[in-house]
Amino acid sequence: VAHLMVPHAWLTYWRSDPGCERRADEPPVEDERVVLDGLAGRVPRWYTENIKNSEDFWAVWRRAPSLPVLANLAPEFGGLCSDEWITDPIEQDKLPPAGSNPFRDGGC
Repeated sequence: VAHLMVPHAWLTYWRSDPGCERRADEPPVEDERVVLDGLAGRVPRWYTENIKNSEDFWAVWRRAPSLPVLANLAPEFGGLCSDEWITDPIEQDKLPPAGSNPFRDGGC
């Protein structure tokens, strides 16, 4: 999801630290497809196959939180119940917990 919304940051991330032990030197092919779809204005197949509702989106977003992604996709789920926890930079301890649903379509 983050790759679709901020492809330049994603490309910079992969190129910035070639010695990083947690990541391969090159992004996986699937990640490249997500970026190319985003640049072409298409919704990646990965998104439509895996994100069925705001609960699915929240589970994915918590793994790699990005405020631009949240700003772009929150309206898809009716907006957020509250924005008091949104900080820049993101403070993990203020995020609604995993398994919660901070979107209006989740029934706040």
